[in-house]
Amino acid sequence: MNKIPSRMTVTPSGSQFGVDPYYGVWGRINGVQRNMVQPDGVHLMPEDFSDISLPAINFIDDQGVNHQLSITNNQLLTIDDESIFDLKGNSLCLSSPDGQKYRLKVSNTGELGTEKVEEPV
Repeated sequence: MNKIPSRMTVTPSGSQFGVDPYYGVWGRINGVQRNMVQPDGVHLMPEDFSDISLPAINFIDDQGVNHQLSITNNQLLTIDDESIFDLKGNSLCLSSPDGQKYRLKVSNTGELGTEKVEEPV
């Protein structure tokens, strides 16, 4: 399911790396030169992230509050440990006033229903 291209394999005989006042930090991998850091900024490509695995991503909102986005072992997308979306069932997760979690479901005829989300997330 990975849609990110794989990282190029670096071979000792065909690869070089260097720092240059005009090109910044560059790499020549198997004969193809790529500038990674230049005076106008850092230039990354999708394949630079193909082998990175993140357990969570932290964000700070405009009020300065930290929030954490993560995916649980049972495929629930959570924000601050609150289930938001069920990736297995492609469904939104809602919380009742007493804190129970429910998956919103839609039938082929458009009827709405819910299903309890089993904890732990």
